[in-house]
Amino acid sequence: MAEASSDRLDAIFFLQERFMEQLSENKEPLPTWPVDPSDKAAQQFIRDIIHRGTEEAFEALLHLKNWKPHKHTENKEFDRDAFLEEMIDDFTYKLEALILMGYEPKEFFNAFCEKNRRNLDRVRGEY
Repeated sequence: MAEASSDRLDAIFFLQERFMEQLSENKEPLPTWPVDPSDKAAQQFIRDIIHRGTEEAFEALLHLKNWKPHKHTENKEFDRDAFLEEMIDDFTYKLEALILMGYEPKEFFNAFCEKNRRNLDRVRGEY
C-alpha cells in the first residue's frame, strides 16, 4: 500500500478547502470544520452536500445516450467536456463532505489504496 498521497491530491484538497473558505465568507456559510460527526445538524448538512453531488452525477448520466439494451438506434453524440464537468461537480461535493468531516489527503489516499486492494482481492477470488 502507498504510504503518502501525491502532490496533486494534496493540491485538490487545498483548492477545495480554499473554495469552501471563500464560499463560507461570501455566499453560503458552511459549518466550522471539522464538524462533529455525532451532531444531528452536522449530519444533516453532510447528507445535503452528498445529495448535491449525487444530483451532479445524475446530470453526468444524462450525457450517456446509448445505455438502453432494448434501443436499436444509437446516438453517437457525446459531449466529453460536459460529462467531465458534471463528474467534477460530483467529486467536488463529495470532497467537500470529506473535508467537513476532517479527512486529510493522506488519510483519503491510504484508505483508497486499501479499498482498491480489497476490491482486487475480490476480483481474484481471494476475498
